[in-house]
Amino acid sequence: MFDGDEKSGGRGARLAPETCAILSRCRGGVLCADAAGIVTHANSAACRLLARAAGRLVGRPLDAVLDEFRSMAAAVLPLCTADGDGLPVSDGADPLRCADGCGGTVVLLRDAQASSRHPAHHDLLTGLPNHRLLSERLDAEMSRAARHGGACALHLVDVADYAALGDEGSAAGEQLVLRLAERLRGAVRLADTVARVAPDRFAVIQVGVDRAGEAAAFARQLCAAGGQPVCLDGRRISPALRVGVAVPAAGSDETDLAAAAEAALYRAKAAGKPLFVAAAGSDAALRDDARLLRDFARAIDTGGLQLLYQPQLSLDSHAVVGVEAKLRWQHPALGEADAAILLPLADRNGLAGRLGLWTVRSVCRQVRAWIDAGIPFGRVSFPVSPAQLTAPGQQASFVAAAEAQGVPWRLLEVEIDEAAYFAAGPSLLAVLDALQARGARVAIDRFGARYAPLLACRPLNVNSLKIDRQLVDGIDDAATAGRLRETIALAHALGMAVVADGVDTPAQAEALRRFRCDCCQGGLCGEATATEGVEGCFFEVCRAWPTPAGTTERAAVASPALVWSDAYATGVASIDLQHRILVDLVNAFSRQPGGALAAACAQLEEIADYADYHFRCEESFMARFGVVDAHAGAHRRLHAEGLGLIRRRLDACRDGSAGLAAVGGELVRWLAGHILAEDKALGEQIAAIGRGMAPDEAYRSTMLAAALECR
Repeated sequence: MFDGDEKSGGRGARLAPETCAILSRCRGGVLCADAAGIVTHANSAACRLLARAAGRLVGRPLDAVLDEFRSMAAAVLPLCTADGDGLPVSDGADPLRCADGCGGTVVLLRDAQASSRHPAHHDLLTGLPNHRLLSERLDAEMSRAARHGGACALHLVDVADYAALGDEGSAAGEQLVLRLAERLRGAVRLADTVARVAPDRFAVIQVGVDRAGEAAAFARQLCAAGGQPVCLDGRRISPALRVGVAVPAAGSDETDLAAAAEAALYRAKAAGKPLFVAAAGSDAALRDDARLLRDFARAIDTGGLQLLYQPQLSLDSHAVVGVEAKLRWQHPALGEADAAILLPLADRNGLAGRLGLWTVRSVCRQVRAWIDAGIPFGRVSFPVSPAQLTAPGQQASFVAAAEAQGVPWRLLEVEIDEAAYFAAGPSLLAVLDALQARGARVAIDRFGARYAPLLACRPLNVNSLKIDRQLVDGIDDAATAGRLRETIALAHALGMAVVADGVDTPAQAEALRRFRCDCCQGGLCGEATATEGVEGCFFEVCRAWPTPAGTTERAAVASPALVWSDAYATGVASIDLQHRILVDLVNAFSRQPGGALAAACAQLEEIADYADYHFRCEESFMARFGVVDAHAGAHRRLHAEGLGLIRRRLDACRDGSAGLAAVGGELVRWLAGHILAEDKALGEQIAAIGRGMAPDEAYRSTMLAAALECR
């Protein structure tokens, strides 16, 4: 603690700078003395209690200073002495230790009357006034303004996405709160009041306000001061603050002002804007809120909402493995709002069920359209909130909406925000388990934004994690990169896939590939767009950044009957991805116990449906790239024969004329032949056409290569 001075034998020892910084935050008065009993440090609280400047305390004998304090009828609580002795510490005192090699004494001074009142009126972490003291001061300030003229404004300062920056009680959360408290205190005048009224909310009473414009300018100063970058656990973060401002109106009281500030903050958050100003005593803000909700409800019912789709790519093959459906609402006055605003807005106002039903119906209609058109989209993920799944009757409506479109559940993935997922109750977990039992996937969105414990995912039965873009943005930082690598490795160990969000550069993609991340989405893969804008990427043969050399193939399943290898690669990533899915389906059928006839027939039906979809996707490729008619016609005939084979074997299994083991072996041989004899040639032609070769030339080149290989 002390930086000793050997020449003085410890006399005049001074505190280390970091120790001074810690003691300055103590709410009690702290005096530090050296081995000779001379005061070497007095914090600001001690100076206030003793009514002396620090210069008049440092250098004086500690006993003399304490005698003065006793004469002021205050309590003296020695916490630690050089020899370990000391007077008993009263209840509520926080012990300090002198951990230096030099002798010395540390004492804590408290005003007995003030200390009994402080915990009930102040925030324990920051020492700021709490909601109780804020209410008293606001009432007093409004009474003073009524008697003597003038006015005040109330600012509610919300830390946007507080849960993503750090939890209450965590080291990162406490660092963030303390840093913001210091900055807000520094941004106001002595006559103003800064209070902490909730874990993610501060309040400021601004005195001497003549008009709303002054209050708005003051709110912008608060946003600018609190929004400066802060370093939390090695992460550089710029906190985003939103402020709801209320100014008094004629006849308004403290309750009116607080309600108007709450309404203004709500308006700012709903609009995605930094601040909003409302007048207390008028219902203009509340009318605006009601109008906003009516507009939102009307948009849900009349199709005013929109789903944009952003592709997700495999970092190994660059194949489009899926798309994320992103919710958007374009309000004529407030501008564009996304799911981060719309989901909480719906949850707070009883619209969660209607919004969730609209979302799942819209997604399933699009999935059905892509299946019917033979478009290889992979899988569609979409955001939902807990309220959308747990509202009465919502699970049944969710299931009915998907099954009405005949959409296979394995093509759907629901995304739950990280904060909501780790706070999930039994009812939400039961719904998610039921959806997974049907074949749907569950993903945690924005994972890592709030340092959630990854091991907590094990009992929650998660299929995939979506890494938050803030972590991806910091991938150049060694500490952040290390956390990413460890998170991905542990997720894989727990059987989860990992998707990285916000990947905008090839360097980020390459680093994530080295970390064995599975998929990515972001500017590098394609921005979120309407369906007609995203469909083209499903047919792309290669991507802008090069496929890393030396990529090792991983077995599709453990101990499969058909092991995927480089020999099956066609050169078209989307077709290869569908082949792998077929391999998984056929292998699962081959391992089916002999007595489970009903389950085996259901699996065979699924194989037939997916094979039909796969064949139509290949035909879409042939039409898009202009594959010569002779080759396209042959493929269509072989596709029909393959589908007919699967359907006949399904009928034979149902009537008992074919054994499951024999059918499984036949399917394995058929699939291997289908890929090697048919689709390898098709893929080579499509890849050649994609490189600029004419379709006829690509056909002749492929046939010649096949003939030479056979020879």
